[in-house]
Amino acid sequence: MTIKLDYKQLNPHRILIALEGRLTALNSQALKTDIHTLVEQGNREIIFDLSGVSFIDSSGLAVFISTLKMTRESGGWMKLSALPEMPASIFKLTLLDKVIDLYPDVDSAIKAVEE
Repeated sequence: MTIKLDYKQLNPHRILIALEGRLTALNSQALKTDIHTLVEQGNREIIFDLSGVSFIDSSGLAVFISTLKMTRESGGWMKLSALPEMPASIFKLTLLDKVIDLYPDVDSAIKAVEE
């Protein structure tokens, strides 16, 4: 199964990226390339909507770590929102929830960055 990426420009430097499907070694490299292209185009503030993601493996986690690094190096940030229970548990087990900002929904993530 492939991962579907859809995005919405929120302002000139901020983008909301919605993912749907299973994020695995089979599709993580292509997704990483797509996201890095968006960052290189000036989208240094990224909010992910992961409500449609049913599974994330270690390659999928690497996509978010890489994106976090790239956004920080460009003076921005990355937020994850609306994680279903299984993907959220992966972030907790790996302690990535201590490094990556997680929000219960997209609105909470947007509100947090606008305060």
